[in-house]
Amino acid sequence: SYLFFLTIWSFFISLFHKFDIVLVHHTSPVFVGIPAVMVKKMQRIKMYFWNLDLWPESMTETTGIKLNLFAKIIDKIVRCIYRNSDKILISSKAFKPSVISRGADEKNIIYFPNWAEDVFLQKEFAEVELKSYGIDRSSLKIMFAGNIGAAQDLENVMEAIELASRSENNVSWIFVGDGRKLEWMKNTVKEKNLDKKVFFTGQYPVEKMPSFFHAADVMLVSLKNEKIFTYTAPAKIQTYMASSKPILAMLSGEGAGIIGEANCGLVSDAADYRSLFRNAIKLSEMSKEDREKLGRNGYNYYMKNFSKEKALNKIINLIQHPGND
Repeated sequence: SYLFFLTIWSFFISLFHKFDIVLVHHTSPVFVGIPAVMVKKMQRIKMYFWNLDLWPESMTETTGIKLNLFAKIIDKIVRCIYRNSDKILISSKAFKPSVISRGADEKNIIYFPNWAEDVFLQKEFAEVELKSYGIDRSSLKIMFAGNIGAAQDLENVMEAIELASRSENNVSWIFVGDGRKLEWMKNTVKEKNLDKKVFFTGQYPVEKMPSFFHAADVMLVSLKNEKIFTYTAPAKIQTYMASSKPILAMLSGEGAGIIGEANCGLVSDAADYRSLFRNAIKLSEMSKEDREKLGRNGYNYYMKNFSKEKALNKIINLIQHPGND
């Protein structure tokens, strides 16, 4: 229904208003590009397609639909959108081969990643009282923030947590957020008697998240061992970096590459919970100064590669001087 009404609305506003450019913010699904192509054709203007989700891979990998007629139609739609895009901005370098394979000219493809909200760059924080959640302040506090869903491979995260609970190292695991797997996690914690090691704070507005980050020693990110998740880096990686926090990761592909290049944390392959456990122990045995150095590395990498100011300057320059990229 969104595509239907968006197309009608785009048609009518294009009849009565003159635009300079069409900028498509594509998360998912890819159909949002169809009315954009229509506006481009009607007004004979440039169209920039900011691609934050890779299609048709997102559909075929998550649904199992590979070669049927619908998948072929989606592929043709993607090719049409790419062909009509004067510039294609990709949020992940791993997107490039797929975009090129569907007819895009390599010189029109520009790396343009996400950035963190400004609130995560602040230096003053309201104190979070960890005692109210039963968290031992002297422990290594590993925090997961965001959607507690199926994609985050929490089954393997829980395996790593159980291994860590048997060690002599004092590690607390804190989950801030909500999602489909939250109840499953709570039940698993009870079944495995991990309630003194795993804590759930609930969901909070983004404005309060920096205070929680400040209370943590390490931030956790994980993704399932599926091909689609190797193409992109979770936006929380930039958020963790902007917050100057070391990262403990269990994922593969683009996200792992960024953390490794920035030297801002320890990474295990997707689904490798034993390596995740070992890395958690390594972080607990590191000095506070060494962990803070990892956090600074992430912050410096973020400011150099992902800051909002740099991104907005880049897109403004691209729009004003499209031949200078």
